[in-house]
Amino acid sequence: MASGIRSAQAQHVLRSLVLSIWANSFVALTMVAILWMQRPSRQIVLWFCAVFTLNMIRYAVANAVRAKDLASLDPDLTLRILIAGAALSGCLWAVAPFLDSALHSDAAHAYVIFIIAAICSGAVIQSLACSNVPIAFCAPQMLSAITSLVLTGSMVNIVVALDVALLMVMMVRSSRHSEASFIESHGARLQAVSLAGSLSAANAEIRASNVQLEILATHDPLTGLGNRAAFNTGLTEILERNGKLGRPVALLVID
Repeated sequence: MASGIRSAQAQHVLRSLVLSIWANSFVALTMVAILWMQRPSRQIVLWFCAVFTLNMIRYAVANAVRAKDLASLDPDLTLRILIAGAALSGCLWAVAPFLDSALHSDAAHAYVIFIIAAICSGAVIQSLACSNVPIAFCAPQMLSAITSLVLTGSMVNIVVALDVALLMVMMVRSSRHSEASFIESHGARLQAVSLAGSLSAANAEIRASNVQLEILATHDPLTGLGNRAAFNTGLTEILERNGKLGRPVALLVID
C-alpha cells in the first residue's frame, strides 16, 4: 500500500506541475517588468532568462517522466526528481531580493518580498500531496527574503523578517498536514479497493465451490456420468414439463 500512496503522490504533483511552471514564469516576467520600469538593469534580465530556462527544463523533464509512466514504475525516483527541480527553482528565486533593481529602493525590495511570499503560498496550495516539493521550493527564497530584510538593519524590516519567518513556519506546518491528510484519505481508498477485490475473489471461490459440489452430488466420481440423483432430477423435470403440455412420456430401462 505504501508504494501505491507514493505513486499517487507523484502523479498528483505531476498533474499540478505544468500550471505551477507557467505561473512561476508569468510571475517572474511581471516582476522583472515592474522592476525594469523603476530601474533598468541587465542583471534582472539575466535572472529572468535563468528562471525561464530552468522552468522549460522542468517542463521537459515532467513530460518525459509522464511519457515513461515513471510515477507508477518508480514513484520514489519521480518524487526525488520533482523535489530537485523545485529546489533549483527556489534557489534561483532566492537571488531575487539581492538583485540591484530590488535593492535600490525600499518599495522595490518590499515588492519582491511580497511576490516571494505570494508564490510560496501558491506552491503550498498546489502541492497538497507531497510536502517536500513546496518546502524545497519555498525554503531557499523565504530564508533569502528574511536575510535580506535583516541585513538592511532597519527595525521595521527586522519586524517584517520575523513576520516572514512566522509565515514560513505556518506554510511548512500546513504543507505537512495536507500531506498527512492526503496519505490518510488515499490509504483508506486503497484499503477499500483491496477489500472489494478480496470480497470479489472470495465470492468467485464460493461460486466455484458450489459448482464443484453440485457436480459431485449429481455425477459418479469414477466415470463422470450422471448418478441416480441426476436421473431422478432429470426425470422429474421431464414429467412435469410434458405433463403440463399433455404429452406422453416413454421411459426405456435397460439392465
